[in-house]
Amino acid sequence: MSPKAGEMLLRQVRPIIRAALAKGAVKTVGAEDLQELEQDAMAQAAKILDSAETAGKEVSPNSVAFYVLQSLRSGRRAGYAGRTDVMSPAAQLDGYVTVMSMDEPIGDDDDDGDEVNMHNCLAASSEDPAAQGSRELDWDTALEGLEHTDLDIVLATAMGTPGLDLGLRYGVTPARVSQRKREIGVRLRESLGSSVLADCVRETTWEGGMRAYRERRACRYA
Repeated sequence: MSPKAGEMLLRQVRPIIRAALAKGAVKTVGAEDLQELEQDAMAQAAKILDSAETAGKEVSPNSVAFYVLQSLRSGRRAGYAGRTDVMSPAAQLDGYVTVMSMDEPIGDDDDDGDEVNMHNCLAASSEDPAAQGSRELDWDTALEGLEHTDLDIVLATAMGTPGLDLGLRYGVTPARVSQRKREIGVRLRESLGSSVLADCVRETTWEGGMRAYRERRACRYA
């Protein structure tokens, strides 16, 4: 777009669009506000001016503003993907879809007075993959510094192998195996922090809240 077209966009088209939006010429949809509509209108107007300039046609500021406002009223936006797109304002204006906030209440509060919303109902019961991945990276770094025997003890303990079996494997007493485990634990705490062992088995706050809520409801119906 040439500087001349850009000057027209800012000094002539924009005031017309801004005044029309302020008078309620376009209905906002969902979480839209007038500032978002104005930005979208400017993007559409710039596209019209650029296309007209490329084709060698002259357009007036009033015509550009008129067609942009008509486009906004019909639900078209700068990133318009069609009236069948569930996130399109056009689909919402047609009544095909309804966009709801995940934090919007969907019913009465529970027994403790907590608000029931879609976020709580759809939250996954498994651990966050990002947290799990980051923890595995930390463990990989810490385990790299262990000797082969110590690493085998850690892995066997994680698999539930009793200390007596480990003692028989290495030809030592179970007491010596426990001593080695304590020594390994000290090194791991120094590498990963004093709370690492507790963090491995600690339930996440949101998961604990969901579990407690399910248990309360089960007790209520029981």
